[in-house]
Amino acid sequence: MASRQPTAFFALAIVAATALVGAQSEGRATIMLETGIQKELVDGDLPGAVAVFNIILNRFGDEPGVASQALWHLGQSYEQMGDPQARKVYERLLRDYADQKALLSGARARLSALMEAPAGVDPVRVVVRDLASRPTSPVATGPNGNGNLLVFSDLAVHNVSTGESRRLTASARSTAYPVPSPDGRRVAYLSWSGDLLERRRLRGDQSPGRSEAELRIVGVDGSADRLVLRSNGVPWLRPYAWSPDGRQILAVFERADGSTEIALVSVADGSTRILKSLQWRSPQGMGFSPDGQYIAYEIPMPRDSGQLEMVVLPIEPGRQSPSTERRYAMSLGGQATALASNTQAAIHVLNRLSFGPRLGDIERVVSMGVDAYIDEQLNPQRIADPVVQQRLAGFVALRSDIPELLANSGPVSPIAHRRRATVFERRAAADGAPGAPPTLESDPLPVGEAAQREMFGDRPADFEIQTARLFRAIYSERQLNEVMVDFWMNHFNVNLSDHQLAPHFEEAAIRRHTLGSFEELLMAVAKHPRMLFYLDNWRSSAPAEVVQKRVADLKTTLTGDAYLALLARTLQTSRRPLPFLTEAKGLNENFARELMELHTMGVDSGYTQQDVIEVAKVLTGWTISGQGLVNGREDDGVFAFDPILHVEGDKTVLGRVIKSGGVEEGEQLLKMLAHHPATARFVATKLARRFVADDPPAAVVDAAARTFEQTGGNIREVLRTIFMSPQFRSPAAYRAKIKKPIELVVSAMRAVKADATGPYSTLLGGGNRGILARMGEKVYNYEAPDGNPDVGGAWMNSNALLVRLDFANALAANRIPGVKSDVGSAQRLLEQLGLPRPTPAQIEQTRGMFKTSRVASAASMSMMMGSGPASADAEAPIDPAAIVVATMLGSPQFQKR
Repeated sequence: MASRQPTAFFALAIVAATALVGAQSEGRATIMLETGIQKELVDGDLPGAVAVFNIILNRFGDEPGVASQALWHLGQSYEQMGDPQARKVYERLLRDYADQKALLSGARARLSALMEAPAGVDPVRVVVRDLASRPTSPVATGPNGNGNLLVFSDLAVHNVSTGESRRLTASARSTAYPVPSPDGRRVAYLSWSGDLLERRRLRGDQSPGRSEAELRIVGVDGSADRLVLRSNGVPWLRPYAWSPDGRQILAVFERADGSTEIALVSVADGSTRILKSLQWRSPQGMGFSPDGQYIAYEIPMPRDSGQLEMVVLPIEPGRQSPSTERRYAMSLGGQATALASNTQAAIHVLNRLSFGPRLGDIERVVSMGVDAYIDEQLNPQRIADPVVQQRLAGFVALRSDIPELLANSGPVSPIAHRRRATVFERRAAADGAPGAPPTLESDPLPVGEAAQREMFGDRPADFEIQTARLFRAIYSERQLNEVMVDFWMNHFNVNLSDHQLAPHFEEAAIRRHTLGSFEELLMAVAKHPRMLFYLDNWRSSAPAEVVQKRVADLKTTLTGDAYLALLARTLQTSRRPLPFLTEAKGLNENFARELMELHTMGVDSGYTQQDVIEVAKVLTGWTISGQGLVNGREDDGVFAFDPILHVEGDKTVLGRVIKSGGVEEGEQLLKMLAHHPATARFVATKLARRFVADDPPAAVVDAAARTFEQTGGNIREVLRTIFMSPQFRSPAAYRAKIKKPIELVVSAMRAVKADATGPYSTLLGGGNRGILARMGEKVYNYEAPDGNPDVGGAWMNSNALLVRLDFANALAANRIPGVKSDVGSAQRLLEQLGLPRPTPAQIEQTRGMFKTSRVASAASMSMMMGSGPASADAEAPIDPAAIVVATMLGSPQFQKR
């Protein structure tokens, strides 16, 4: 059997047909699986793919759907590498995952091929890359499908959660740039169809200048593949985005003369309207504004230019003149201005130590002095905060301990709608196993926050944590404390979603230690049930046979309540078809790895895989107990140490022996990691990145790391070192950081002196599908354990820019529910910040964006409220001051801090 090379792909697009519902571990496993598949199929990085798939098997081996997929792709990768382990991998897949029927036929076929290869042919060199080697069951279709879809450039669609794959169309031999529609049901793509290729071959035409390309659309279920547009002599075209209403596709045509055209193509009939012609290479990252009336694109810049340039262009020239096109240039370095030095210093510390200045703050800092302001903010316990105290007085969840939260509050969805089942219960439910819990999403939930509050009004914590976070960020006098809460919530990220223990994790584990001891902060986080659940440590155990022997021995010695409690953990019930202790499957390295890689030492600090294994052993038995708690369960309760799960014996971590014991082993480990020199440097680097520059100067990192070691991890003193450093106060640091979405939103609301009543459904509510999520930041709902990034490149692109401009317009025009802006005071503050007054062309464009977005917003609101047409509001006069303020809030200077 001859060797074959892997299919070359142009790109990989991930179509989020729907969020993968399930445990946090399953979500992270899915992300890792997607990464491994890209390395295998797209990048050709087979060693990297093998490493990822092995990590998945180590961390998520107790999740059959994910582990079996990892094994399948691991076998495929080994085949291409010529590694004889491929056969063992397929044998393991057949042996350990016999219930994963979708993969079994493929595994059997590969084993047969490897065993029956002709003499002289190395069987592991046999590479299968066509879809015949993949399971061929149809993938989930539409936005309500049951998994994440990977759409490759050859239009092979792979369902990560089920392992099902298929090719969407067989008519196109070469494809590229698949772009999903807004509803996730269709894919637009570039194609060189078979008949066109054949015609070119027959006439001997090999010139790229005379190639013909097609824009086509196909359903994600493989149906309705059709031609939209044939290029008619255009050598190249590329689809970039669908309009929000799904009626047009934004595309780029490259002509034979080297020019480029940006065009809108009608989905219905392929009619094309040229928006702009360019005399240089193709634009990058094009996208639509939320109302579909504007597009933005990036101008390609040299990597070392330190400049980001984008253009915002109206798509309706009949409504606005071409002069309303706006070029949006942003320096990625510092932006020192001609302001007086003391004023500039005050603006700088307010931008870095707070979420941005309010009217009057600059004068206050200039009066008291920058050093005095820094000292004040480093000691928040001395600062009165009456506004926040008043606004949060009725927020019960923020004052409740775990037993109270479990008993009295919870997520918006009532218990019947929650996916609080364990991994094993969910798998049993999906497989229809006897005694499996019923499907938890059979009934529709009420739409909108107001409807949910009305239906579930007895749950006071539903939206408190979201509203409280923004109330505090906007109104608190303890601004540095709020900035550090945001920092630590990303450093120790857990996907909180709408879980009822979310307030307790933030209040007890993060806020209580924000500026205190890193060791105490680390200990509080590591012992919190949300972290133990999120990183799967609650089930990490000694080998299964050891656990079962311990259980059997205890059953012969325990009596009374202790015996009944043990029995309850081993019995099969309708609520718990797979008992906890009988499903303890051994070591889980997830928490151990993230503890060292993300929480303390950093990935390049020199620890080994064996260190990870030893740390995982130390932390076995650190679990969750719901015993004696109302609504408590094994995955939903308080921290507990369970000796039944613990691996006994001495462990060696980083060359240091940790003597066998109980919970003290983990506490000793955490103390050692908290004070390790690598931890000092890792944390110091992240803090310097947050407060100084994306690429922090080595001198300030060195100084902060020394302070960390000398003070035993005193966070307050590490920050003081950074704030007093010459690097922090240098002109190069002034406005050198691009604001994350939450920083932009809160700084704008502080600038306009927002009177906010909440709840913040438009910003944070509704599962974080609001403004912040559209800008790219997921607060409380970021899937991966590394948290939201803190570098400018992660946040600024053409799509994010359009959402930022739309937000600025909505805030200035008082179109955000529950928020009222004072544009008069805002204009005074923005001018005080040194922001240039907008030009007439900029004002004209903002006025046009006001009109189009207000019409769209009014129509959407009237539909939701059932109040009929809202044309009166849409046609109301526009406040000129609001236009000026919106333009300044959307300016490049305000996007930076």
